[in-house]
Amino acid sequence: MKYTRALHLSAILLGTSASAGLTLTLHAEEDETVAASILETTTVVANRLPTSLAQSGSAVTLLDGEHLEEDQIVRLEEALRRSPGVFSESTGGQRGSVSSLFLRGTSTSQAHLQVDGVRLSDSTVASNNFLGHAMLDGIGRVEILRGPQSALYGGESIGGVVGIYSRRGQGDPQSRVMVEGGSFGSLRTAASSYGTFDNGLTYALSLGWEQTENDPQGTPDLDHEQLSYALRLDYDVSDHARLGVTFRGGHAEFDDTFGGENFTDYQLVTAHGSMDVTDHWVTGLRFGVYNEAYDFGDPSTFATDAEKISLGWENEVRFGPNDAHATAFGLLFEQTEYEQDFSFPADRDQFGVYATHVWNVTDNLTLTGGGRWEDYDDYGDEFTWRATAAYTIAPTDTTLRASYGTAFRTPNLLELNGGPFEAGNPSLDPERSEGWDIGITQALGDALALNLTWFENEVEDLIVDPFGAIPTNTPGKGNANGLEFSLEGRLADDTIRYGLAYTYLQRSLVGLPENVIDAHLHWDATERLGLGLGVSFVDDRNLGGDPMEDYLLVRLYAAMKLNDHVSVHARLENAFDERYEHASFGGVPTAARRLGGFAGITVNW
Repeated sequence: MKYTRALHLSAILLGTSASAGLTLTLHAEEDETVAASILETTTVVANRLPTSLAQSGSAVTLLDGEHLEEDQIVRLEEALRRSPGVFSESTGGQRGSVSSLFLRGTSTSQAHLQVDGVRLSDSTVASNNFLGHAMLDGIGRVEILRGPQSALYGGESIGGVVGIYSRRGQGDPQSRVMVEGGSFGSLRTAASSYGTFDNGLTYALSLGWEQTENDPQGTPDLDHEQLSYALRLDYDVSDHARLGVTFRGGHAEFDDTFGGENFTDYQLVTAHGSMDVTDHWVTGLRFGVYNEAYDFGDPSTFATDAEKISLGWENEVRFGPNDAHATAFGLLFEQTEYEQDFSFPADRDQFGVYATHVWNVTDNLTLTGGGRWEDYDDYGDEFTWRATAAYTIAPTDTTLRASYGTAFRTPNLLELNGGPFEAGNPSLDPERSEGWDIGITQALGDALALNLTWFENEVEDLIVDPFGAIPTNTPGKGNANGLEFSLEGRLADDTIRYGLAYTYLQRSLVGLPENVIDAHLHWDATERLGLGLGVSFVDDRNLGGDPMEDYLLVRLYAAMKLNDHVSVHARLENAFDERYEHASFGGVPTAARRLGGFAGITVNW
């Protein structure tokens, strides 16, 4: 599993696509200069093609990379909490350890994570390592689609799908460098450059590095250091053909509470392209390779090595009066290779076919429906489906939404085949779920939008994998249900923007907090001064371990533009010095960082 092979395959595909007149991005991603102006009203992840939020029957949250940057949010884990139905937490320790992603009361293994249209995680290649280190450098937007979505995205979509999209370059080339230091011996630097060359090639390059000693609080050193990088290139071959690649990766080191050293390396390369076959049909190819290596201990006491290769054919067809009908359909092949301790290799091939149709029945009513069939070489096939409806009451600008879908999680390669620390069970069935939601969105002009959604999700054949024992499917059904509420608003000629996300879980599958709240406020006090506030509340929880008490965090930040090229910023994290734990297992809590202050300077040209 060498990364050179990924680069070689990528080069072959790019050469083939260019010679055939294909490009590597569908209309959904062809121009982020346009997307930036419609980001709040258009989603791609909800139907695999551009869809107005008012026409989406599924619950979706969009996060703007520029807004997150203004709010001095630097980690993906923090950003995801701005969506209702999402709880993202560092469950392995402090900054730099593994993190978990819980969508609508389900587990991390039941959440689907993709980057630039390529699936990064599956049942075997968990997203924990990536989430633990993922910074927001080079990210243009994040979309969170909630509810069972295997009909669109295949396995591991029981709780929902998180789509991450790299920033696209635009305009005249410009660059910047940022340096920041602060509490816990922290130092962070970032550099970026983006723009358009004279030949029409757009680029966006980001580099980041940080180190911190964290906050031991009586535990062994928890030093963390990481390097991250991201590159996106896009080129319009003609008026009807586009070509692009992305490259993202990083190296991270973390000293855990047991005195062990953890090393993580990951690289993701994607090639994506599209061609206008007719005025109503866009076809494209998407290729991706993800490599992840994790090593615990020095010398190594535990290690994993994973590689995912995917190739997809994607299509978008629009027809009927005023293009009232839109269909997205395609094929997908994925291959996963996984090794644990370099002595228990396993692999999996899977093939999928999907189609989803969006029908704008009237200007106010939109219906969608679709299905997906996937075949796995190591246990069999699965078929899933979904249907949604959205109706807008024009006089009051009220949108009613409803969706129903099925999903599944495949047994992972270790659960099926066993490994050095566990037995395998080739007779395992996949976890299967059926879920629905119903919601309402109320818009008050362009200044405020409120969303309220109730959801239910039943999961049967849950897989239990005790350490050293044979994994089994549990009888009966698990249930996750609850309420999501969010609002986004603007005031004073858009100089103030604010948002709130609230999740109430009546039931969850993994001991999640019953109530989670995340709120933020940003104020452009003057043309040069920006101020902000963030508040986060997390209720009692156990995350499958020991009980932990609730906590309330407050963050304050400010940024000032000194001139056209230099700005300074500062922020307080955990401003009231709250004591709390990320996780606790076996009576050993992992304490979180306390009050921290950070300040930096940015130079751009």
